[in-house]
Amino acid sequence: MPNRNYLKGRAFEYRVKKFLEDMGFTVIRASGSHGKYDICAFYRNGNKSLSLLIQCKSMKGKSNVNNVYKNTVVDLILYKDNWKEFILNVIHNK
Repeated sequence: MPNRNYLKGRAFEYRVKKFLEDMGFTVIRASGSHGKYDICAFYRNGNKSLSLLIQCKSMKGKSNVNNVYKNTVVDLILYKDNWKEFILNVIHNK
């Protein structure tokens, strides 16, 4: 049976995934990932496109943008508190 921390982290990744899918993103969750990203989300509407590469942390902390590459790819670290508002802010500022 997986440990408690893994289960908490996985549950948080699924919440983020569903939130983005409900907003119209195509979302890929890297299951069993020990890499840089837990979630890759892609949105395209006409000539507007946005890609989000996301690392999810199930601990509380302050969400922040680590790096911005060009105008369409954003590297995000999301923490449990205020993650929805943070995603919306990033999307609306792109």
